[in-house]
Amino acid sequence: DDIVACVKQRPASVAIFFNYGQAFTESAQDFCQMLPFGDATLIEDHLPQEISTMAAESMRPPAPEGEAENKAREASAAQGRRPNASSVIDTMLSHDSGGNQSCGTDIELAETRPLQFHTFMKLTEGEEELPPLTELLDDMPRVFGELHPSCGAYALLGQPDEAARSTSSVLCMMWLLTNKYEYFTEGQSETSRLSDEQWEELRDFVEWVNPSQEMIAALFAVLVMRGLGKVKQLTNLLPEEHRSPEKAVVFLVKTHPTLVPSVSVLSTDMLEIMKNALMIQDAFNFGQMLQGENLPSHLKQLASLVTVYGQDTLKFYLLVLVGVFCGIRGKESLTSSLFMNAKTAGSIARGIRCLKHLSTSSPHAIYWTYLAESAVPLGLPTTSMEELVVVRLACLMRAGDAQDVTVLKDTWSGLNMANRQVLMRHFLADGIKETGFMFAFLPEYLANARKNPAVGFERALLLFVDLLEYVSAEAPISEDTTTFRVALKDLAA
Repeated sequence: DDIVACVKQRPASVAIFFNYGQAFTESAQDFCQMLPFGDATLIEDHLPQEISTMAAESMRPPAPEGEAENKAREASAAQGRRPNASSVIDTMLSHDSGGNQSCGTDIELAETRPLQFHTFMKLTEGEEELPPLTELLDDMPRVFGELHPSCGAYALLGQPDEAARSTSSVLCMMWLLTNKYEYFTEGQSETSRLSDEQWEELRDFVEWVNPSQEMIAALFAVLVMRGLGKVKQLTNLLPEEHRSPEKAVVFLVKTHPTLVPSVSVLSTDMLEIMKNALMIQDAFNFGQMLQGENLPSHLKQLASLVTVYGQDTLKFYLLVLVGVFCGIRGKESLTSSLFMNAKTAGSIARGIRCLKHLSTSSPHAIYWTYLAESAVPLGLPTTSMEELVVVRLACLMRAGDAQDVTVLKDTWSGLNMANRQVLMRHFLADGIKETGFMFAFLPEYLANARKNPAVGFERALLLFVDLLEYVSAEAPISEDTTTFRVALKDLAA
């Protein structure tokens, strides 16, 4: 009744009250699954501060004169009681996944890990026959502490799917490094199995990287840790500027190495290369390049980073990317790489081939070469600028067969000249010399529109044309910024 009375007095507070309730519910779901907080720690303490404050202020009657200062002091004291990342992570490390105070510093594990790790790394040299998969899976939690079934970070955070992806990534790279094609493809269907030619291209890529044992150790460490950066109930505890997946991992390595014990075997130099590669991954989204989402300006930014960090960092970055892609479907099966099959390996290999020339070719050459090569398996021509735009649209709509290409061609030919011109102007802009827009989640938007019979691909493109005209008119004029990011996440849902 009190709440209803307050809302009646201030109708504008309804939306804020709703947001507060929504945030509270989400926080409850996240943190109840997380770790054994003490009785004194309230879920409410982890609500976004601005939502808590806005809701409280909107529902509170005006304070009598003289109380404002007291309220400010109380708010400051409450903020001081709010648990920070360090205290929560330390609490997590002192418990196992069942809430028992048994983890702490696992002395036996810490003492045996270097020996276990050395034995595991010997397998990557290819001189010994790999043990059975069941034996490898038993050994991995002792080698990589993050994967420990009760005290590892993934277990403590209740993230078995991320643990499975990390495990799959390491196994797949072990098979790739030791040339075990039959293990890598065992679970793939006959129709989508990675071809011998595609396997050889992956092997050629590994030879180009020519990884040392030290680099392979860092590769495994990144593949094991990277999933932690995607766990929201962990990253939400970190400072806001460190919440992207890659920056979160770098932050944890610097501030909470106990949570990521795999880095303990890395040298200072290799640790630096690993951190730099993660910074590259944070700045440049390879998956967006494969789908035609990003622009030549993003490749220019990538080239600048590689100039600073060096060619070895680029090679390591690409090696990590291959490992991540290999393990994407790890939660479904650990017996092979279900994701890196004949259909997906083609675009990944094309992207890597192009990025190899980052230091010798222009961003435009790399960008359009990738798209031109992507046109070949789809049977699309690339002799004119308009045809290249159609190819980019094919990547954005994730065209994979003749039916997709037919839908694209028919839709494009059905557009009037004015709409085509708007789309061409957008899809040809490089974001370097001319203003360009990177529409995040555009592939999801197009895919979901095609699935919806009430929308369809043509209506989705027409709406996108309207959106392009709007953002082009509203974009700020700036000499410093020529590439703007527009998120279509809500529209794509």
